[in-house]
Amino acid sequence: MGDITCPTCHEPWSSYHLRHDAIWDTENGVSLGPLWKTIMAEGKNPLKDKEFGSEFRKALEAEGWQFAGNSVLAFSRCPSCPKDVRTSEKAAERAAIADILDDDEDGLQVELEDYFG
Repeated sequence: MGDITCPTCHEPWSSYHLRHDAIWDTENGVSLGPLWKTIMAEGKNPLKDKEFGSEFRKALEAEGWQFAGNSVLAFSRCPSCPKDVRTSEKAAERAAIADILDDDEDGLQVELEDYFG
């Protein structure tokens, strides 16, 4: 699995980390991490989960993540982004690609690496 570059600050992030570990880095990681892991094991997208999706998103956003769609891979800001830097206009493009590919996280990763590299 490769890196996905933040469109705002250009920091590379491991797609594996985003999919599996980032939730553990949050303030509520101890309680949300096992739920995230269970949802991922079922082959589902945690951010789209009807019961916990908003909690996952809120926890990640509190750490500095901002998402352009319903995938952790389609982020428009990351924790490394300076607070005063404007979010990249490429966020809308990421959201569109994420919507088109829906739950194909592997396809989304490849497209984001190729398109935004």
